[in-house]
Amino acid sequence: MSFTVPILLWGLIAAPLPWLLQRFQRQAPVPLSWGAFPILEIAVRKTRYRQRLDDFLLLFIRTVLIGLLTFAFAGPQMRYMSPSRASRTERVTREIVRPKILLLDGRESAFGDDRTCADFLTLALDGWEVERARASDWVDTFHAHLEKFDIVILADLAFPTARESALLHSYSQSGRGLFLVLGERTDAQKWNEHFFGVPLLDRIHTRHGSRGSPHDSRSHEPLNPCHYRHPIITPFADHPNAGLLSMPVERYVPVRTDRDIETILALPNGFPLIAAWNGPIGKTRSTMTDSSAPACGNVLIWTTAPQQSMSRWMIRPAFIPLVRESVKFAARRTVPENTALRTAAPGTVEGVFSLGPWLLLAATGLFMAEGILSGRRLKNTI
Repeated sequence: MSFTVPILLWGLIAAPLPWLLQRFQRQAPVPLSWGAFPILEIAVRKTRYRQRLDDFLLLFIRTVLIGLLTFAFAGPQMRYMSPSRASRTERVTREIVRPKILLLDGRESAFGDDRTCADFLTLALDGWEVERARASDWVDTFHAHLEKFDIVILADLAFPTARESALLHSYSQSGRGLFLVLGERTDAQKWNEHFFGVPLLDRIHTRHGSRGSPHDSRSHEPLNPCHYRHPIITPFADHPNAGLLSMPVERYVPVRTDRDIETILALPNGFPLIAAWNGPIGKTRSTMTDSSAPACGNVLIWTTAPQQSMSRWMIRPAFIPLVRESVKFAARRTVPENTALRTAAPGTVEGVFSLGPWLLLAATGLFMAEGILSGRRLKNTI
């Protein structure tokens, strides 16, 4: 059993209050001289047992009433297991509010006059637990304890080597997230060869480059939010002045989407600026069914990096919340239901039963019984 507001259970301290009031407010009998007292004593002796029983029942009901009201307002809940109609393997998702982040800098820069993609991402994630490393030697440093991070961000990495790709594939299959930020150093051919195993990326394109300069007015058409369906950009639906749709993008790396890759934010020509999928990476995705696929983490791709030569996302108010929402989404942990994060076995459905309304109903019945007993006791006293 669990409680939604467990602090209200401190109200149980008041449960003995009726007994204490009865004890301290009881007055000592005052002797009186009256000639007919022996006759009255006979009548009182006949009803004394019933009055004591009524007093005890009243105190008991009032004590239980305080306890029931305290438990009802604390919101008790009970979990139960019931057989499902079909035995199937389900996945559950655990959202990590403040993930541990490993940021791999593809340009090995520091905060200077010429800030890089990793610099702007570090500023956007200020206050979060971010460990920054150089892309050239991160494998030797973190390969033994890479899984202590909830997400790995690859910021403007030229391409991962075969060893790095194998390590990142294993990391993703453990249910953790990858965030790929493609920039001017991205070698699409080697990414496809070493990491994806399929021709997923194309060479860097310039928006409307064949018909004018990158500063052509058509290159600043509003971006397509895809009806704000995805949780990364849903918060921006009510904030049109945040600048999400007017982010200036000059160059990008085209991604060849298919039915498994979801476009989150797109250019007017349909090419995604932000895309994501959950499942095996690259060529292994086409050889695995839903039942045989491991519990892979989310893979998120930004096809243009926040750097002067690619885009100027960082000048918009939407940049910082967009980075943080992207990281939180990519860090969501998707696991099978038979792991430690959930105890429901295949073929069962887990539910929650609230006891609060039933306790209030029982308290109402006790309150009515208390009123009846109080009225009868008062009548007998008179």
